[in-house]
Formats: sequence, C-alpha cells, structure tokens
Amino acid sequence: MNIILAVDGSKNSEWAVDFLLKIPLAEMPQIKVLHVVPLRKHITPFLDAVYHKLFKDAMQEKIDIDIVSAEKQNTRIVEKLKSRWDDVASVIEKGHVSDKIIEKAKEFKTDLIILGSRGLSSSRSFFLGGVSQKVATYAPCSVLVVKKKIRTLKRILIATDGSVYSKAAATFLKSHFLTKEISITFLNVWDYPINIPEFSFEAIGKTHLQEMHKVAFMSNALCVEGDPAEMVTDTAYRRKIKLVIIGSKGLTGKKRFLLGSVARKIITHSNCSVLVVKSIDKINLN
Repeated sequence: MNIILAVDGSKNSEWAVDFLLKIPLAEMPQIKVLHVVPLRKHITPFLDAVYHKLFKDAMQEKIDIDIVSAEKQNTRIVEKLKSRWDDVASVIEKGHVSDKIIEKAKEFKTDLIILGSRGLSSSRSFFLGGVSQKVATYAPCSVLVVKKKIRTLKRILIATDGSVYSKAAATFLKSHFLTKEISITFLNVWDYPINIPEFSFEAIGKTHLQEMHKVAFMSNALCVEGDPAEMVTDTAYRRKIKLVIIGSKGLTGKKRFLLGSVARKIITHSNCSVLVVKSIDKINLN
C-alpha cells in the first residue's frame, strides 16, 4: 500500500505519525513523509523598487529557513517510521498545502493519505482544519484524518448502509489490516421509515459479519434509528472507538463528487479519527 503521511511540525501531525505506527498493517507499506512549505503571497504596492526587493529577499529567506526546518523534522520522522518499516522516504515541497498534497497523491498513485486535524473547537460548532477538510473532500484516494493521540488501536467502527461504498470500507479494512486484537462494530443507521428495514440485518449479518469472521476479526453489529452522522459520532464516543471508517464516492471518472453530507459531518464532528475510503474501483469487492 502506498501511503502519504502529510506533516507540518504541529502536534496534530505528530499524532498522525504516532497513529500510523499503531496501525496493524497487513503488508509492508511504501511511505512518503510529505512536508509542504507554504508560499505566502504578499502584495506590497506601497513599496518602491528597492524596498520591494528587500521585502522579497526577506520572504525568500524565511522560506529557506522553513525548508531547512522541514528537512530536519522529516529526517526525524523517517527515522522513527523506519524502526518498523523499511520503505520510507522524505518529500519536501513548496506551494499551497492542500493542493500540493492532492497533487502528490495523484503523482505517487497513493492509496491512503494520513494527516492530522485540529478537530472541533470548544468555542465553535464547526472547526475542522482547512487543509484536512479540503484533502478529505478532493483527494483521489482514501484519507485518514487523525483527531487525537491514541495508546492502542483496538476498537474500530464501520458505518454501513448496504451500499457498495460501505462495502468498500469493510473491504479496505479486511485487505489492509491485521486481525490481531481488533474489535469491529458495524453500525447501520436509518432515519426513515421508523420500522427497521429488513436489509439492515441482512446487509450486516449475512455480508459483513460473516466475511469478517472468516478472516478472524472480532466483530459485532448494531442497528439504530436517528440522524446517521449524529448516531455514528455518538456511538463512537460511547463505545470508546479509536477509528471510524466510512465509505465515500470520492472521484469518479472525470466528474468530481464532494464528500457526501453524512461523511462530511462525521469527519467534522467525530471525537475520534476518521478514515474515508474512496476509489472503490481500486478495491476488490468480491
């Protein structure tokens, strides 16, 4: 699996590094530690030519300092990751952070982007980091948004609705994660009709649970009524879930789909980290 670990020197990106080290990957990954140094645009119409050049040189000096700092941070992170995996490389880029991450994901044919997020602010109802939000929305591959530092990754919740996208989420886990010590909860939420649809039990019981039991994952299922995003985030909180996995349309052909409203709400309001699985054409659903 090709992974981009996007870092920026913040504590949130350190959480992402730590999270990656705790994922029980089933195969040796190829990891690119990507640090994008932002290029800030400054408009200085009030400066004459001499001062404009001095200002421009000062800005370039700041960028050069940021690049040196990024290289040092990446060297430390690469060494840390190489304690577990061999194929780890450092990539330093300049530009708009979210755009450059998405660009590199396409260039490297990435399967998974991992990055940190500031999550929810205590004083605001909506405060998802701009970079995390844009990458999760527009990336051509699956995206793991890390919300906090964890000690172990043992409890995972998969949101399922019987669609091919939720099946891809379950398949992604089964294909890339080891079964040891992971407990999976499949959560099906319906908001209409009031009576539980028959497909809910069938989709979870006959499809997901049986398949997970075949490969030795510990798993259970819940079917609840309510707002899908609210019930997923609430269930994850009450069950002390460390990772929520959801399916999303992502990019299909030449037409760009934004994240579905449910997926967008979950990655915004979830108290735990969220993995958005995209690109179902790359996943064997059989």
